[in-house]
Amino acid sequence: MKELSEDDDERGLHRAAGLRQFLSVPQTRPTSPSWDEMRRWDAETRRRFDRTRLMDLGGDLIVPTRLIRSLIETLGDTMWLSQKKRGRSGVLLSGTPVSGKTTACLECMRHLYHTYTEVFPDAADANSVPIIFVSVPPNATAKAMVGRFAIFLGLPMRTNATAEEIIQMVIPQMYAANTRLLVIDEIQNLAGKTEGVHHAAQVLKDLIEAVPVSFLYSGFNIENGPFFAGPHGEQFMGRSQLLRLHDYPAGTVEQAREWNGLLAGFWKRLGLLSSEQNPLQPLSSYIHERTGGRIGSVNTLLTRSAMRVVREQRDPADELITLDVMERIQLDAKAPNGGLPFGVRHAPD
Repeated sequence: MKELSEDDDERGLHRAAGLRQFLSVPQTRPTSPSWDEMRRWDAETRRRFDRTRLMDLGGDLIVPTRLIRSLIETLGDTMWLSQKKRGRSGVLLSGTPVSGKTTACLECMRHLYHTYTEVFPDAADANSVPIIFVSVPPNATAKAMVGRFAIFLGLPMRTNATAEEIIQMVIPQMYAANTRLLVIDEIQNLAGKTEGVHHAAQVLKDLIEAVPVSFLYSGFNIENGPFFAGPHGEQFMGRSQLLRLHDYPAGTVEQAREWNGLLAGFWKRLGLLSSEQNPLQPLSSYIHERTGGRIGSVNTLLTRSAMRVVREQRDPADELITLDVMERIQLDAKAPNGGLPFGVRHAPD
């Protein structure tokens, strides 16, 4: 496989070198000092600590939900089963927009990369690509989709190459790079006439039969889309486990328990310094009303609130997310009330 140079634009997640760097770097969180220690700090030490926390909050903040854990376990099984000669299986991850599909894919890839490279240390070297991650562009054809595989692997392509010709270039590179997992995000973007979508399904089927890989296909309502209709779609569905991301309801006792557990996970991950245990629970109804239980909106509301608290509070005991703080945060337009705080009818500060 072509060795990627520093001059190439290879830092993105949809390039082999960029994804390897992202997956291989351990996630570290700022260590929280004691209150007494913090109160002895000079202003510059506190600024450095808060800057580190803000960068952490502004990065890939992921709370390991029950569904993410299930995705990791299920896809981990299919990776080992991919050594079969026929009938290789995978996972379909479906959900609404802003339900956390891409975030779930990234967390799953990170976990499986570390698990796989612990068993096979050579998989971490520069010539190995255990995971391929591509995103399907809007209105993509089969050729545009498989072209993303070639771009990921750094392969040159002729402009007049067919999808089948590109796949025939990709297959030996995947073998040489010991690829074991193929992740395709936004697969609902395969568009065009029905026969075009079925062409893409046939190309992927040929690839999976030729290379011992498992697959993760992620997208919006994909189980009801044209890609999984027809004979090829029936085959994919028959060899796949379907996991669906959903908004979090809170109407029953069990649903409220899961919702409060999610908020407790967020509070722990945010790293604020108040000693209160899960202070978000008394605000759980408000948070649910603001976000509609959508994980993406929850992440936005709590992360931005935590960043405000870090910037504004000097005493560790005051590092709490309060109703007043959350009422200053505007969410996405699909959230309830158009994303606006309930107490205002205009954009907040």
